[in-house]
Order: sequence, then structure tokens, then C-alpha cells
Amino acid sequence: MEARECIVKYKPIESPLEPPSQEPIKLAARPSSLKGKTVVLLDNGKLTIGNTRILTELLRKSLEEEKVKEVIDIKAVQGAGDQPGLALFVEKNLRRITATGVVDAVVLGLGDSGAFSVRLALLALELEKNGLPTATICTDALAPTAAMIASASCPMLPVITVRHPTWSASEEEVTRTTLEALPNIVFALVSSEEEIAAKLPAKRFVSMREFPSSSTEKMYRGGVDASGRLILEVDPGEVIYELYEKFCESKLCDGFPIIPPTAERVSAMLRYTDREPGHIIVDRVIPAMAPVTIRKLAVNAVMAGCKPEYFPIIVTAFEAMAEPQYNLGQGNTTFGMVGPGVIVSGPIADEIGMNSGKGLLSPGCRANSTIGRAIFLALNNVCGSVPGLTDNSGIGSPVKYSYCFAEQREANPWKTLNEEFFGAKTTTVTVLRMQDPHSVMDHSSETASDLMTTIAEVARCPEKPLNQPIANHPSSGVIILSPDHARVLLREGWSKSDVRSFLFEHCRNKADQSKHTSLLRRGFRPTLPGWMYHTYDNRIPVFLSPEDILIVVAGGLGPHSAVCMPWGASKPVTKAVSLRDGKPVESVNQLVRQNK
Repeated sequence: MEARECIVKYKPIESPLEPPSQEPIKLAARPSSLKGKTVVLLDNGKLTIGNTRILTELLRKSLEEEKVKEVIDIKAVQGAGDQPGLALFVEKNLRRITATGVVDAVVLGLGDSGAFSVRLALLALELEKNGLPTATICTDALAPTAAMIASASCPMLPVITVRHPTWSASEEEVTRTTLEALPNIVFALVSSEEEIAAKLPAKRFVSMREFPSSSTEKMYRGGVDASGRLILEVDPGEVIYELYEKFCESKLCDGFPIIPPTAERVSAMLRYTDREPGHIIVDRVIPAMAPVTIRKLAVNAVMAGCKPEYFPIIVTAFEAMAEPQYNLGQGNTTFGMVGPGVIVSGPIADEIGMNSGKGLLSPGCRANSTIGRAIFLALNNVCGSVPGLTDNSGIGSPVKYSYCFAEQREANPWKTLNEEFFGAKTTTVTVLRMQDPHSVMDHSSETASDLMTTIAEVARCPEKPLNQPIANHPSSGVIILSPDHARVLLREGWSKSDVRSFLFEHCRNKADQSKHTSLLRRGFRPTLPGWMYHTYDNRIPVFLSPEDILIVVAGGLGPHSAVCMPWGASKPVTKAVSLRDGKPVESVNQLVRQNK
């Protein structure tokens, strides 16, 4: 064969990232010295817990050495971690700080969790915007979370770090890390923006993730055969592997290979929605402070390996996640070992080939796997919930990769979720941040009551320590009943209402405050509403109410059901797969026709 060279051109790919939608904020003017100034020390409740009090004592002493006129201690007013709750937190604490009179600077601490680093960063930005210099103290492990929020509008916001964690560190460790931080706290309050930019800017903790460029063309050597055809021997995985390595380096994927999001593939995905590509589902999502748009969801769905007909489920899932009770932003930065659970109920689940039966949470079903994966990729790339950086889950969870399944219809003795909320012809998507499924193995119970007792015992146990303000409160939950277990209940005429009522009444934990002596010694008291004690004989219900328990029949044959408990600050949201005018669709093809 005659040797020839050939240039192969590659189509460009689209970025999965969305830029922040925040207005730029300039740092407030700083005084040249703190002498004679009034400084507010805002404590979010963490500066007096355990040995962290040493940090506060040394900070006050350092400010006195700077000859400040006065240090005003303010206990921060807390609030919910959802978007409205965060706005209220900023508003209330800004009002409290400015109400103290003339204030020259504010020190905020301590950002040692996802929720608290988020709150402090948002408040610091608002204070700077209102002309008050700030110094925000975070532990080194949580600084990236505060920094990503700040970098969206004020990359130079000074963030000072101490070693994580301070509450359980020894007195010597806290003293050492505080003494290292004190000069930087003072520096942040009296230095120019240029000086702060060179030493303490928030942006130093988060190198801005950039969309990696891919090869536009490559030279290949081939040959011409006897028929005059140009024959090239090309490695089919070469370009995809090169792209995969770049996306991994930029933290734009989940560690698995991706499908290149070319314009054609993204357009094919967009055909399955009647929303405009630029339509914003939810704006300024923490911590990236970027909007979630239809187009960026499509890009991430392509990367995940979704078929275009899966896209309506992804859009509906994010529309549900945008509701405040789901708590999207705070969930993106939590320590919790949870993932975005997605339950699809109705005819579209069958239409697109979702698995509601054997191994529904196992690998193998493209629809289940890639829909859940697309949601993770969008949370990572658009929302900024990056594992190991701003997703602060200490151990993590495999359900972060994908946590998506369908509900059984034929083997279900009761109304499915879509029938409960809408109707049999409507398909619904239910979202809830959940822990891994907790196995309920029971092949011995012969009565419905015995079986439900087993399920209740499992539901009582997961993550309900009474010393934790979030975890000890009643919450919602999902019970996945296997068809075998559902039959046992049906045989005795149990309804969904009976199942819910039994679980609500039998899932209780004793409110024993005497177990955590070290916490009690340090002044900690469980934050439990008084009605829990007298109403339930000092036993705290696991669930808020019977109605807060979702019952789903799914899975294959066998004696295994599952209890899926939520991350405490998230509640389930159910939405119908619908047109943009809110009218539910019975088939994904209705969306295609609407979009032509």
C-alpha cells in the first residue's frame, strides 16, 4: 500500500461548567491600625465549645494588645440552611452587628463545618459590601467551602485558617494553631486590598476549575489500498482517553470515563425538553454560586452516558431539588454520608427502561446508573460540590455516584407514589438526600406485625444520636419493601396507612441525656422541642409524622427490604414530569413533539 498522511479534525465539546452569577464585591476600606477601634467578635456558637474557647481567649488578648477601644461579643442568630434560611441568617446578623453602634471591623468564627463555613462566608461578603472590614476564621479543612463562595464575587475576601478540628484538639494544639493565626487576623483587618491579595485571599484555597481544551485535529499515517481507498489504523479510545484524563485532572468528572459532550449530542438531549436551553432552574447554588441551566444539565447528562429520552427525568429531578425543603445548597457541603436519592414512579420509568426489580441499585441498568450519575456530575460541575474539596463528607458514600431507581407497579399491592400524588398516567420524580440503604433481612416472620417490628428496629438505629442537634430531630424516611415482604403485609390486609402508623408509633428512641457526660460537662444540652418529652413519654419519634414516611415497593424476590434515612436537613419533594406550563406528560415523546 502507498503510504499517506491524513489530518483528522475533531468536533469541539461543550463545557459542563457554569460561571457564577454574583455581582462583584470590593473589599471595604481598612483602617491603618486597630488602635481606638471597635471590633465585633461574632461567635456562631463554635468559639466556646471545648478547647476552641482558647482561640477566643487568645484572640481577645491579641486585640487588646492592638489597643482596640472595645471588643463586642455577639452570638450569631442561627437559621435554616436552605436558601431562604441563609438569607435570613445574613439579614438578622448584619442587623445585630450594625445595631451595636459604631463598628470598625468584624471577626467571624468559626467555620468548622460545611453549614457554618457557608454562613460565615455569606455574612462576611455582605459586611464587606456594607463597608465593614472582616476577617473570617475557618478550619483548614473547611476553608475551601468558604473560599468557593467568596471567589464567586470577592476572590480577595480574607480567610484565615486554624487546624481542624479545634473542638476535640488538645489545649496545646489549639494554642499553637491560634498563635499562628493571630497575626493574620489582625493583618486582614488593617491591610490594603493589594496586601491581602498577596497573602490571604480566599481564592488561594480553590484554584478555579477550568474547562480543559481538547485536541482539534491529529495527524494519522495510513495507506492507500488497491481500490484507492485511504486506510487508517486508529486507536478508538485514544481521544476519549485523552479527554478523560484532562477532565479528571480538572475535577470535572467522577473518576469514570465520560462521553464527549459535542454540540450535536447536547442538542439531541435538548430535544427532550420544552424548556429553553438558557432557562434557569435554580440560581446561585452553594457553593459555586452559579445557576443551574437546562443546557448545562444536558452537557452533564451527555457526559454521564444518558440516552436523550432520559433527560426529562433529570430536569424534573433538579426542579424538585430546587425546592427549599430539599435543601440543595447546604446538602452540597455537608459532612453527611449521603447521596441524592431519586425515585421514579409511573409509565415513563418503563418507557425508558428503568429497573424497578432485581438489583435496582446495582450496576447494569443504563437508565438507573446514568440518570443518577448525571445528577452527581451536575452537582459537581455546576453547583461546585466537589468531593475532597467543597463536598465535606469525611468518609463519603458510594450512593454519591448514582442513587436512582424506579418503583414497581405490577408487584405493588398499593398505590404507587405517582398515584398518591397525581394519577396513574402521570410519572413522578421524588428526590431526597439519603444515607445508604440499611438492609432489613427477614425471612422468618409469619405475621405482618412481626415483619413490621423488624423493619421498625432497623429504622430506629441509623444516625439518631441524641447529642446531635440535627440528627436527633424527627425526620422523613423511605422504606423500600421487597415484593415478598409486601405480600406478607397484603395477606393480612395492611394498607400503606397501616404501615406508616405502625412505624411512627414503634420507631422511638429514649431521650436519655445522661450518656454524653463530656458534652454535659461542657454545657451542651440536646436541642429538643419540649413537646417531644411529655407527648411521647420521654421517647423521641424517628419520623415527623406517619405522612413523612414514603413507602415504596421495589426490588426482586427475596427477604430483603431496606430503610433509607435522610440527611437530617433534607425533606422529600415529588414533582410530575411535565411541560413547562405544568401539564403532566404521559410519554417522553410528548416533550419531543412540543419541542419541534
